[in-house]
Amino acid sequence: MKVALIGYGKMGRAINSMLASRGHEAIHKFGRSNPPSPELLKAADVAIEFTNPESATANIQMCLEANVPVVVGSTGWHQNLDTIQQTCENKQGAIVHATNFSLGVNLFFKVNEVLANLMAPYED
Repeated sequence: MKVALIGYGKMGRAINSMLASRGHEAIHKFGRSNPPSPELLKAADVAIEFTNPESATANIQMCLEANVPVVVGSTGWHQNLDTIQQTCENKQGAIVHATNFSLGVNLFFKVNEVLANLMAPYED
């Protein structure tokens, strides 16, 4: 699979290592000094976006406009989720986003949900 990495910091470098070990290729590694463009994104099968709240929304929009599915691990941009969802629907695009992709954190979220349901009947 050809992957465009948007955000080549600590997480982008870690993802790049994992991609190579699984037979995938990071065809573009975008960072502050070399921002993504729709033309370059179109060569990718998927984009993985790990940047910051200030640039995430624009990067996601660019991926959707370029008809490139995008996986988003950036946080702090969800106030723009309605706009992103609308663009995704209009372009018949694909997006996967989560506030945290860590297995441990997501297990903790699930444990909290179960615990809250168990505790709900009790006032104290």
